[in-house]
Amino acid sequence: AQVPLSDMQKTELLKYPADQPLLFVGHYWRSGKPAPIRDNLACLDYSAVLNGKLVAYRLDQETRLEAGKFVWVDVESPEARP
Repeated sequence: AQVPLSDMQKTELLKYPADQPLLFVGHYWRSGKPAPIRDNLACLDYSAVLNGKLVAYRLDQETRLEAGKFVWVDVESPEARP
């Protein structure tokens, strides 16, 4: 806690090795069509609270993520509803 991280150490914090198990993360406010970031890494946060998408992944027995297994609903603001 007393020593600042080097640039190399900061870079290493942002990596998730390809040989690791599937990992789902959030709090990144992504946009667009939900899809894997990598074969074993996906973000499920697509800004639902900002009229984005509420996203889930239909996980079966796969060990690598498949783009077609993401499901979502588009979120409308309460003001836009009749």
